[in-house]
Amino acid sequence: MEELGPNRYVDPLIGTELNLSDHVARYQNSRECNTRIYREMEATSYHWPWLSSHRAWVEAQQWGFGDRAFHTMWYLILSHLGQHSSVIRCLEIGVYKGQVISLWSLISRHVEVQLQISALSPFSGVTGVTRENRLLRAIRKRIDRRFRHEIEAGSLYQNGDYFADCEKIFSEFDLDFGKVEILRGFSTDSNILSSLDERQFDLIYIDGDHTEEIATHDVKVFAPKVAKGGVLVMDDASLFLEMDISYRGRPGSSKASELLPAMGFQNILNVGHNRVFQKQ
Repeated sequence: MEELGPNRYVDPLIGTELNLSDHVARYQNSRECNTRIYREMEATSYHWPWLSSHRAWVEAQQWGFGDRAFHTMWYLILSHLGQHSSVIRCLEIGVYKGQVISLWSLISRHVEVQLQISALSPFSGVTGVTRENRLLRAIRKRIDRRFRHEIEAGSLYQNGDYFADCEKIFSEFDLDFGKVEILRGFSTDSNILSSLDERQFDLIYIDGDHTEEIATHDVKVFAPKVAKGGVLVMDDASLFLEMDISYRGRPGSSKASELLPAMGFQNILNVGHNRVFQKQ
């Protein structure tokens, strides 16, 4: 990977400078293009040792979900936003163990853009059923319709101290977790929503509860908080798109993402099960 400056690199796969605008300009929402973009970004992530090592650690420690291609996607998005703003205001909804917010911080350090990161999450499991209670989990799934829907939506996580997990991954990569604004709770909490009432962000990542009800709520409430020219990324939202990738997302998030064009957003890129929208 040839380095041209703090925000500019040559993509070894296509032989040109790597930036979001070039990807968007040649993007089409087709099976061939969606598949190619995913494969390119997956391969490109290996060419930055610092980027690749972060994902490798996450995979080895089972510290998060998602795909390696997303590391390149976040690099492209933050580099692009950094060219248009001196400070990028970022919000993640649904943090889990901190893979994404730590990656944002790591990218900020390497491409020399300043971030203000806000993290909205309960920072704990939302179900009393642990991995060990398989029988109880199976029984509850059979008799509890709401629990069954949440399991199918991928919205339940085992109990744990995810705040401590976030501290650990930040420490592992010598990043300052203390600079992250912590919004402890759910995206439906009235106190949190009140505190964000007048706020706007340049980047919002919706990765919370994936049921259709809550995913729709998150889109309706948080999409208006994206500043003009800003980016909203919707996780697990590509279920209805064509691509040669085994996992494309879940029904709730995918349906909720379809509300965004009518709210003034353009779908500028799809990377696996992450859909990238820009506020027009």
